[in-house]
Amino acid sequence: METKEGRRNRYTFAGAEYFEHMKEVGLYTMDVKEIEERIEKAGLRDVFKKKLV
Repeated sequence: METKEGRRNRYTFAGAEYFEHMKEVGLYTMDVKEIEERIEKAGLRDVFKKKLV
């Protein structure tokens, strides 16, 4: 980001570089079963149903 070329890059999720990186390292998927398994493995199933206080 220090160079002119770096300022042209987009580092948001919608930006090309970050999105491609997410796909390369296996952190992006549209496979519903895989997403459900990741949520379950992280212990986040129904996380929004739980009261915090």
